[in-house]
Amino acid sequence: MGPPPKLGDPVIVSVKRFGFRLKEKEIIDWLKLYGAIHGHPAYVPSSTEPDLVNDTMSVKMTLKRNIPSLLPAFGKKMNVVYRGQSRLCNKCYQVGHVSANCENERVDWMTYVRDFLRSDVAPREMLGRWADFAEENVQKVPEKSGLEASA
Repeated sequence: MGPPPKLGDPVIVSVKRFGFRLKEKEIIDWLKLYGAIHGHPAYVPSSTEPDLVNDTMSVKMTLKRNIPSLLPAFGKKMNVVYRGQSRLCNKCYQVGHVSANCENERVDWMTYVRDFLRSDVAPREMLGRWADFAEENVQKVPEKSGLEASA
């Protein structure tokens, strides 16, 4: 398979299982926060219906920074995958392991969203309804997710 790409190398980035709840422009706007887009997005054909596409979109990018595998995009969870990516654990939202092997305490999704909001990676409006909820509950959830802990 070869070594993982370095920042600045072209890479194919896929957004999976977005269920058409996110518009193509919304997905592209999020990806542009992490690098340059080259060309137009491609959609994976459905394995059961040849005239339909499934909910996976891929686009060629040159990354200026690594993209987290989960993004809180417009009130939806956006699952991002590319070769060489450091995947987030779905239990504690830290990199380096998967949830099946996670020995850490579970971190609430809203804690991850709150920490993402504090990181200033994306404008507040790009987080959608989750930005308000995370801010309202910031005092009620003191623990840190992997995003804030690694910043």
